[in-house]
Amino acid sequence: MSNDSLFFRDWLDMLQVVMPEAKKIDYSVINTGGNIRNQMITPGETVNLIFLQWTPETRVLEKRIRGIKITLCYSSLLEEYWLINEGVPSEIEEPCEIKMEEEFGF
Repeated sequence: MSNDSLFFRDWLDMLQVVMPEAKKIDYSVINTGGNIRNQMITPGETVNLIFLQWTPETRVLEKRIRGIKITLCYSSLLEEYWLINEGVPSEIEEPCEIKMEEEFGF
């Protein structure tokens, strides 16, 4: 998850950069899919990566995070690999390379 060339480690890291003045946004109003690394997701299953409860602050945050880019890599048990970029999946030849400095949720 990034904003141009800045990569975020977790949701609160992103919040500190995008909306440092936030006083009442924490995991009591942020619901996430958790760390989905190494979890099995069945075909057709929907996983919400983030859900914000509406408050005056989260309404401001929602507008500010529109520029955040989320890239998701995943693989099947049959060793098929995909990359989702801006919501569009594309099949790739091999698993994505792990770059620790860019990893979210590690």
